[in-house]
Amino acid sequence: MNFAPIENKQLIETSSLLKLIANNDINGNEQHIYLHIANTGRILKAYDVANRGVYSVPLELKNKAINASCISISTKEYKRILKEYE
Repeated sequence: MNFAPIENKQLIETSSLLKLIANNDINGNEQHIYLHIANTGRILKAYDVANRGVYSVPLELKNKAINASCISISTKEYKRILKEYE
């Protein structure tokens, strides 16, 4: 997946990534999201992992993805977050 580079270096340095994990879908596919959060707590973007792992985020955020904390969420919440922030 190709992403536009994130030009704001301060945003990269001060933001965080969380990995949100819902149960697999009926076909066994993972339902994981990397949630990009500003230091103010505002959600910047949600990245659907879709079997791409840390490559589902822009290159500038890869190290944050590798070190992201994980939180379990419901399938309903997974769908809502993607709809609202992807």
